[in-house]
Amino acid sequence: MRAALDRSALNGTRREDQLNVDAERLERAMNKVREAWNREQDPPKTRHFVDDAIVAGRDINRTMVARRLNPDVQRQWDAVRGELNRLAEAFELPKIRW
Repeated sequence: MRAALDRSALNGTRREDQLNVDAERLERAMNKVREAWNREQDPPKTRHFVDDAIVAGRDINRTMVARRLNPDVQRQWDAVRGELNRLAEAFELPKIRW
């Protein structure tokens, strides 16, 4: 994502900085999902981290929809959204409204 942003009209903007922060937040939340699940395999305890990942994903998605980046980035983001949708379903969270 960083490389695509560097080649986009967002390069050097506050929105680029915010997207990078959101991407890091999503990565941290997903790491916590993995760690919590591997440690305890307790859906209610892991659900909180899944919800955090979805919130970060929604923030990223708003920009991805508003500003079409290159097709590779869009495909990668579609895959991430699909994974977040599967996690929401697996952890019995409400359907994500992208």
